[in-house]
Parts: sequence; C-alpha cells; structure tokens
Amino acid sequence: MKKIFRNICWIYDKCKSSFLWISLIILIGSILSILTVGRSLVAKSLIDSSTQNIKAETIKWVIILGILLLSNIILNSINTIVSSYVCESVRNKLQSKLYNHIIYSKWMEHNKYHSVELLTRITNDVNTITNTITNTLPSIISLLVMLFSSFLALLSISPLMSLISIGIFPILILLSKVYGKKLSHFYTEIQKKETLYNRFLQESFNNILIVKSFCLENNRSKDLAAIQSKKLNLSIKKSYFSAISNGFLALSSMLGYFVVFIWGTISLSISGVSAFGDLTAMLQLFSNIQIPIYGLSSSFPQLVSALSAADRLIELENMALEIPNDEAIKNGISLTPFNENYYTEITANLSNKIYFENVDFGYVSTSAILKNISISINHGETIALIGPSGEGKTTLIRLLLCLIYPSKGNIYINEEILNINHRNLISYVPQGNTLFSGSIFENLKFGNPEATEEQILKALDMSSSLDFVNSLPNRLNTIIGEKGIGLSEGQAQRLTIARAFLRKRPILILDEATSSLDSKTELNILNQVKNLIPKPICIIITHRPSALSICDKIYKLENATLTLCTSYK
Repeated sequence: MKKIFRNICWIYDKCKSSFLWISLIILIGSILSILTVGRSLVAKSLIDSSTQNIKAETIKWVIILGILLLSNIILNSINTIVSSYVCESVRNKLQSKLYNHIIYSKWMEHNKYHSVELLTRITNDVNTITNTITNTLPSIISLLVMLFSSFLALLSISPLMSLISIGIFPILILLSKVYGKKLSHFYTEIQKKETLYNRFLQESFNNILIVKSFCLENNRSKDLAAIQSKKLNLSIKKSYFSAISNGFLALSSMLGYFVVFIWGTISLSISGVSAFGDLTAMLQLFSNIQIPIYGLSSSFPQLVSALSAADRLIELENMALEIPNDEAIKNGISLTPFNENYYTEITANLSNKIYFENVDFGYVSTSAILKNISISINHGETIALIGPSGEGKTTLIRLLLCLIYPSKGNIYINEEILNINHRNLISYVPQGNTLFSGSIFENLKFGNPEATEEQILKALDMSSSLDFVNSLPNRLNTIIGEKGIGLSEGQAQRLTIARAFLRKRPILILDEATSSLDSKTELNILNQVKNLIPKPICIIITHRPSALSICDKIYKLENATLTLCTSYK
C-alpha cells in the first residue's frame, strides 16, 4: 500500500501543472453523463405524453430532447479537442523531465540500462501514465457521475430495481482485490518482453553486416520467432485472465438486465400502456448503470498499469545526477557556457597544467585499472598515450572528461579540482563512428552551433574532408544514415575530426582518431593539429608510430601504471 501511495504521489507531482485542464475534461465528461441520464428521463416523459395523446407536452419534450442531443454533440467536440491538447501536453512535459534527468545523470548510470530499455520506458510507460491521467481518470469520474445519477433516477421509479442494478458491485470489488497484483505482474512482464523484442530488432538492424557476413539470417529469424512466441503466450495468458473476470461481470449484468426486463414486462401486462414509459426509462437507466460498472472494471487494469509504469519511471529518476540536485534541470541550467569568441584568451590563460595526483580507478572495486597515476601536462604540450589494448587509456580520458571519478587521488585543471564544468574546456574525438543521422552540416554543428559557413569549410579543409564533401551531390546538405551509413570509415572519422576542430577548446583529445586513415591523410591532419594557434593541450591515444612525431612526450600505460617513455619502438 505504501508503494501504491508513493506512485500516486509521483504521478500527481509530475502532472499537477496540467490538472486545471484535466479538471475541465472531467467537468465536461460529468455534464455529458448527466445529459445521458436526462435523455432517459426526457424519453420517458415523451413516451408518456405521446401515449396519452397530449400534443403540447409531446412537443415540449421533443424540443428538450433535441436541445440535449445538440448539447451532447457540442460538448463531445469540445471534449475531444481539449483531451487531445492535454494528452499531448502532459506526455511532452513528462517525457522532457525524464529525458533531461537521463542526460544529466552520471555516465556510469547509463550502463545499467540498454538504450532500448530507456526508450521503452520513456515512450510506452509515459504513454500509459498519460492515457490514465487524461483519459482513464476523467472517464472514471464521468462514469461515477453517470452511475450515481442513473441510480438516483431509477430509485425514483423503482427502488427494488435500483438495488438489483448495483448488485454487481460486490463482484467488482472482489475481482479488484484478487486480480490487482496479477495485472501489475502482467504489465511489468509484457514491458520486459517488449523491450527484449525491440532490442533484438535494433541490434539486428545495427549489426546487419555481421548478420549477413556470418550467414546468420536463418538463426536470427528463429530467435525472433522464439521471442514472438513468448510475447504471444504472455498476451494469451493476460487475455485469458481478463476474459474470465469480464465473463463474471457480463453474467451478473445479464442476470440483472433479465430481472428488470421480466419485471417491466409483468408491470406492462398489469398496468397496460401507462407503464410503457416506465419500462423504457428503467431499461435505459439500468443500462446507464451497467455501462459505468463495465467501464470501471475495464479501467482498473489501466490504473494498475499506470502504477506499474510509475514504478519503472521512478527507477529512472533514481539515476544519480552529475549535478548535486535537480534544480539545475528544473531551471534549464546546464554547464557553464563557453564563449567561442574568447577562445584565444581562455587558451592563453590556461597557463598552468592538467595534473593527475596519485589517481586510482577501477570499474569494479576489487580490480583497479589505474594505480597511483601521476602526470603533469603543461600548457601547449602534445602528449601521446600508448600501450596494449584494454589497459585503461580511454578510461584515463573518461576521468578527464569527468564521466567517471577517481577512487583515490585528485585531478586538477588550472589548479582547480576537476569538475563537470571543465568539460567545456575540452574538444574530443572518441573512438569509432560517432556521427548522428542527418546532414553533414547538422553533424558539424554539434561542434559549434554558432559556426559560420566559412568556419565549417575551414574545419573541413583542416580535416582533409573538403574535397570529398564537395564531391557529394548535395555537399554539406548530404544526408547520412545512422552511424554514418553512406560514408566510408575514413570519411566518417575525418568528419568527427572536423567537428572537434569547430569546437575550439584549450584541450584537444584524439582517441584513436586517425586509425581508419591512410598515412598521407593522417600526416596532413596531424600537421594541422601541430600548427593550431593558439596551441591547445593535446592528448593523443594511438597505436600508430606516425602520430608520435608531433608529440612532446610519450607515456605508456601498462599493468595499471603510467610511465614516461624516452623512446618508442
């Protein structure tokens, strides 16, 4: 119960800014429910006046019925428009809050989740909560209004029939207690299977080259069929479960309807035509009572799903933030901005050094990747990090980027203990293909959103990319696919270097940045790095001796220790 209350409070906190609009939807829905009950009573009076041949009364009730029907059409139209606006607004706000929390969370927190898992939660789970708040909740209240107003109206006609009509409630309460936990379990398991399914598809498409080159098409098809079979079995179990519970409700409703119909028929045979209006009204009102009961029973799984979805989203909000509290996220505050126009001045003022002081780090507490690392990198120096693969060179860069934190020791930049604001002093070319889908122009703008066309062309020239970009049909506006599909590895790598050149910063990090380039192109780019003015601190991770020619110092990382090399063989 405590967990349920927590989840309800969380949903309220996230959606409270839209509750005025939600209240409007509830108000319109309630009015529509009352109008529905009113039409039943007006229909009774219309039938009674018609059977008694009272023309004036008949005309009056016809006009009133017309007004009610017209009002129903107008209010339904308004409700549809308002509901659509509110639904999209609530969804966007909730997704934005969660997205901001995720991107501001610590880098290591992301390793706990597959990207598809995050995507599923921020889409499917948010949609579940949004639909519950903007559709299910107003619907429940409207149904309750219809239920009680219909009950009171039926009570005025036949107290006995009104009691029979709500006899299904005890069954509904019993079912809610018995099946609540089961429904929650089904929702969680279905979302897990959906995540697994989407993850399988994404990884198959992303690694289509491996699938084809290893002739895995048939195996992957079989794996897909197995996942689909598990999804199907779970859906069937849920449907079977729902069918039994809905069957009990339908049986109870049919029995009640049968009793009302038989009673009305007997009354009609006794009282004659005068009871026809009462019979019509009772049948309509009884239906107006049963519809809300059905609606409430079908809404119950949605409420359970929303609480389960909230549980999954709360887990995302428990991801630790880089910023100490979430006020920065709420107020749109991020890292300290860097002014490109003052690049020369800032670079000149970074006159001290980057300093690692007795730094230890391990991804697992029992196994250290880096031990007692101490290194000074002076202003304007270019250093190389070499050593066998998997020894921790990229880990050292992650420490400098403040993506991970030392388990012992400190890192200083410009005599300040390293923090995430120092990330704005760094331009970085990571390993691998890190391009986004979109145009070449859009990808380069990630380096500097304010870059002019002249600056972009210069960066392309410095990265030996200008010729091949100009040879493309749409040049800078050429659309590239996910992870640079449509470009060679070398072309994609040159564009990431151009992006880094556009991000003018006093510290430049190249992590295997020229690994896919031919020796001539690599030499041209390295010379551009060497001749940058003002000269930044440059850290190059490489396995290629050609890159070492522009370095002032070479450090070798091996067996968790860093040593200065006097020569490289």
